[in-house]
Amino acid sequence: MIPLPAEVATELDRLVGRWHQLPIDQAVSVAPQVFSAVQRVVDATAYALGMPSRPLPALHEDHGPAVVLDQLRVVSYDAIQAGDDTLTATLAAELTALRRSLS
Repeated sequence: MIPLPAEVATELDRLVGRWHQLPIDQAVSVAPQVFSAVQRVVDATAYALGMPSRPLPALHEDHGPAVVLDQLRVVSYDAIQAGDDTLTATLAAELTALRRSLS
């Protein structure tokens, strides 16, 4: 498995740290926003690979808000595996924007 580039790993760690600080009611209310970001990463990865995008299951609806960060971590690794530098930069920017939106 290819390791995450430093800029992506740093932003993902910061985002996860911020997420863990959220009160549960706030996490529940912003989980759909985070899920939308996860789907955007999936879509961008599919595009970079020349594949059709598929909808990601909204696991947070049945299993609570914490699972959406697990999904984000998995699709982040998938995006990096695509080996596209533009996608890597887009992912880092998406993570930064998402973290900032949780402040």
